[in-house]
Amino acid sequence: HVRYYRSIILEKISKDLTSIASSTAVLSLEERVTNLRVYLNLLLKLCEDWRAGFNGLSGRMDKLIFNIFLEITDKCTDAIASYIDHLPPKVLFEVNDNFVNVLHSISTVWSIFSEEKLYG
Repeated sequence: HVRYYRSIILEKISKDLTSIASSTAVLSLEERVTNLRVYLNLLLKLCEDWRAGFNGLSGRMDKLIFNIFLEITDKCTDAIASYIDHLPPKVLFEVNDNFVNVLHSISTVWSIFSEEKLYG
């Protein structure tokens, strides 16, 4: 079942994000920039997959998958915010092309909530 494997993959990503967030390793500037780019791309891919689930693809959407998506999206945005807080403005300016992913992600999530009538 696609949903089963999808939930396993999403739960693994969630555990990895938790592990990374609690890590005390000191990363170089280059590693932090690389991680920020990875998280920005991950956020967009997660939101696109979330949309695909509501469109009947990727095993469709159920309550468990939906909740896992909420959790991972939250963890991913926390990771992005953490890296933004700890990078010099000059470096952030150099990776600003990746920030468009946040805009696309917000747009995707908003369309999910509005089209599926998931908001109050």
